[in-house]
Amino acid sequence: MLENYFKTAIRNLWKHKTFSAIHILGLSMGIASALIIIVHIREELSFDKGFSKSNRIFRITQGGLGEDTRTWAPVSPLMGVMLKKEIPEIASVVRFHRLYPNQILGYTNGDGKVKRFEEKNGFFADSSVVDVFDLEFISGQALSALNAINSIVITDEMSRKYFGKEEALGKTMYDEQHKVPLKVTGVVKTFTFNTHLHFDYLLSMPTISQYIDQRSMENRTWNAFYTYVALKSDGLRNQTEAKLPAFMIGFFGGKGESPEKILANRKLYLQPIGDIHLHSNL
Repeated sequence: MLENYFKTAIRNLWKHKTFSAIHILGLSMGIASALIIIVHIREELSFDKGFSKSNRIFRITQGGLGEDTRTWAPVSPLMGVMLKKEIPEIASVVRFHRLYPNQILGYTNGDGKVKRFEEKNGFFADSSVVDVFDLEFISGQALSALNAINSIVITDEMSRKYFGKEEALGKTMYDEQHKVPLKVTGVVKTFTFNTHLHFDYLLSMPTISQYIDQRSMENRTWNAFYTYVALKSDGLRNQTEAKLPAFMIGFFGGKGESPEKILANRKLYLQPIGDIHLHSNL
């Protein structure tokens, strides 16, 4: 019986070749389009899922209330430090700061040849970035690579650009604009999954003293540091967010504002890392 059905279908297709070709082509294009859309959606939804702690990593953002309703991704450099001290649900804090304008980095090899490039994709970062964002070291000591002043961790791609097949670890690069030597203390693998967090190199946070004065680092209203927190376990978001208003009162209270005014003018948010790519234009 099934064989007869197939024979009848083939005869009808052959009898109406033009009509059949149009329908088959339309069906094929529809299926192909649907598959492309599914693949695209899966890729867009996969951003930042490759981090082992992705379910408990959040970016701290600050929004204005009242007349100023803008929301900012960067916050004060001091905020991350104080959050870690005052909110016990937070296991780790990672701050990133990008220098403007771009850096000019150079390396002089043993033959005196200089490789020099303008770099646009580097950050100062706390050493906790290694654990929170699962940095995979090809060379160097992961636990200490970003501890010392004048230290730089580069990706494998950047290592090939400056050093070719040479071992990058222990070499000294040079920030030509600020006259700062930078010792390569680690080489890490470029992320192999989709993420909003792209960098070619990371400078240790102690190195920032060569670029920014201490007064700025303690400024509570200078919003210049992207700050991420990793909570101690899943399910602590609501509990942590409930403590943010009291934290804000203590953090901004030194400027003479009343608690009511502080809470009326600004608010802190925990933005899930998985929302940044699709749901954020900060």
